[in-house]
Amino acid sequence: MACSALFGTAVFTFGHAQWRYWQAGTELDAQIADAQVQAKAARSSLQKRQANIEQVERIRNEKKTSASLVRVWAELTHLLPDTAWLTDLSAKGEDLTITGFSTSAAELIEPLDGSPLFAAPEFAAPVVKIPGQDGERFTITAKIGTL
Repeated sequence: MACSALFGTAVFTFGHAQWRYWQAGTELDAQIADAQVQAKAARSSLQKRQANIEQVERIRNEKKTSASLVRVWAELTHLLPDTAWLTDLSAKGEDLTITGFSTSAAELIEPLDGSPLFAAPEFAAPVVKIPGQDGERFTITAKIGTL
């Protein structure tokens, strides 16, 4: 009888231990699944943050290497003779377009070409004499570099 009670207790203890082990494994699996979801969300957030940091860095580098519109305006003011005046100034990325009037539009290309800020200036449209206006109407395009 004592052996049978001892055997029954041992079987019960072993069964209880196995049940607790299974229960702990199930809880651990649930915690791992939750941790994986949180880790995936954290990785996604980190990747978005890293992408934003890289984008800000690219913008900063672009800003450092590109000329500001104020520098472009100052350079044009310095280069263009008093006999020329602008009616339109457009800068988009590296492309600059200026439109205006000058007593001699052909004389405007050389100073722009000599500037370290501008590259490849050329007439984008034919130079024309407008009736009732002094000078010739011109449209010049150039690439904006860095100073």
